Amino acid sequence: MMHWAHDYKGKPYLPGAMGPDAYNCWGLATAIERDHFGRELPKLRVAVDELPPRALIRLLREHPGRSGWVEVPRPFDGDLVAMGRSSEEAHIGVWADIDGGAVVHALAGAGVCKHSLLHVKLHGFSLIRYYAPASEVGRW
Repeated sequence: MMHWAHDYKGKPYLPGAMGPDAYNCWGLATAIERDHFGRELPKLRVAVDELPPRALIRLLREHPGRSGWVEVPRPFDGDLVAMGRSSEEAHIGVWADIDGGAVVHALAGAGVCKHSLLHVKLHGFSLIRYYAPASEVGRW
């Protein structure tokens, strides 16, 4: 059986897109969580692509739906991967237990990609955090 990550690889990036033909980073994470893990991510009131970086960071940090997810030291298939180029998270992807572990995320100019952690860091994301649903924290 093919891993779920293959369903998305190569789809184009489009600001504000929630799928199924194109995605932005939040739209991709929302689709993967819903379609493959039965989890609903919170809806955002605005398109994340239209916000200035500081406003996006504030929105993600203060969103009430964030309380349903907790930071974990090691990701499992389907966990969220929050990334940033500074000390704040501003990009989201989903962990895939495939090829030794990878982040599936949507990037402007590249579309939906599957990158190793090394490749994610080479893209300039120095901050990488993993989040699991609070209801699943005792799983490991």
